[in-house]
Amino acid sequence: MFAKIWRRLGYLATAEGREFLRLYSACARRERHRPLSNVQFKGLVFDVPDAPSFFWQYVDIFRNSSYFFRCAHSCPVVYDCGANVGVSAAYFKMLYPDARMTAFEPDENVFGYLHRNLARNGLMTGVALHKAAVWVHSDGVAFDSDGADGGRVATGEAMRRVSSVELAELLADEKRVDLLKMDIEGAESIVLPSLKPVLNRVCRLFCEYHSWGTGTLGHILETLDEAGFHYRLAPLGNSASSPFECGDMPWQVNIFAVNERL
Repeated sequence: MFAKIWRRLGYLATAEGREFLRLYSACARRERHRPLSNVQFKGLVFDVPDAPSFFWQYVDIFRNSSYFFRCAHSCPVVYDCGANVGVSAAYFKMLYPDARMTAFEPDENVFGYLHRNLARNGLMTGVALHKAAVWVHSDGVAFDSDGADGGRVATGEAMRRVSSVELAELLADEKRVDLLKMDIEGAESIVLPSLKPVLNRVCRLFCEYHSWGTGTLGHILETLDEAGFHYRLAPLGNSASSPFECGDMPWQVNIFAVNERL
């Protein structure tokens, strides 16, 4: 009990800690899939369709600085695949206001939040938003929406179709991509290997691997090895207790990779 009290007092001692507690109380403890308007953080104001998922994005991206990178110039090229409601895009534009960013979000409802959040906070300069899934072709794909941060490319006639873009083709038009961020809910095991011909243009790559994808983590890491990337793996969230006893429970891991040839 006393440890919790002292921990809370420690948070109250700093503006960042107080913001964390405020957002935790307002967002993390709410029910899933219920919209929340005018969420204030870091001088920004967001509307969100799912407060708990927003909160953990805030913690990972702003509090833990998971996407921080140093760039030798002030206008890096950033591809944000799976931009959701815009937390990552806002972070990149606050880190590098002159960045040229291309962001993708296939869920129609979530895309509306993404566009409104960036526009109302004056973060649209140099940003191209695409209501589409990144994929291996541009013919459209079946998509299963969860209304928050878990929508994914799917199979089955019952799924609705969304637009898709061939990511490799877009990257082929870039001389250099300073950061490629991929959080595409299992599609990474198909999309990332398709990028082999253009990974020599990518300086840094973030990929959230999902074990429910059709490919393996080993295949992704092999692709990065062949392209000259040095990488480190970080478990998403807290490590599961008794991992040998987890059976077939899905798991996720973050991959942070740097191209040693650039």
